[in-house]
Amino acid sequence: GPTVMHGYWEDPERTARALRMEGEERYYRTGDLVRRRSDGELLFAGRRDMQIKTRGYRVELGEIEAALNAIEVVVEAAVIAVPDEAITNRLKAFVVTSAPVAEAQIARLCRDRLPGHMIPDEIELRPELAKSSTGKVDRRALQQ
Repeated sequence: GPTVMHGYWEDPERTARALRMEGEERYYRTGDLVRRRSDGELLFAGRRDMQIKTRGYRVELGEIEAALNAIEVVVEAAVIAVPDEAITNRLKAFVVTSAPVAEAQIARLCRDRLPGHMIPDEIELRPELAKSSTGKVDRRALQQ
């Protein structure tokens, strides 16, 4: 069966932030954002800590990355928020592709999948994305 999270070792404050009881049910706040499909299946939509504001909208960077990754020629994508006084944050995407393609073509394909305010303001093609020691995309390196 499922593993039960009892809390953080000797850290009642962190436990109180992470765990919520509803009747007999215990919920663990992971920071993951999901959407429930009509058939009941949960779809991962990103992380709460990757939610930013741009043009007055709350935007989930993971949703933009998922849309980019759904493009056939895209091998890997990462999106960062670049502070911008006029619109709070600009969206910048770093994309690795399996075949030569223009940034404009990727932007066009994004328009079929995302609302206008979620289309990256800038798309930069890269041969690869910097990785951390754990093999995850190194977002700090991309921010540089």
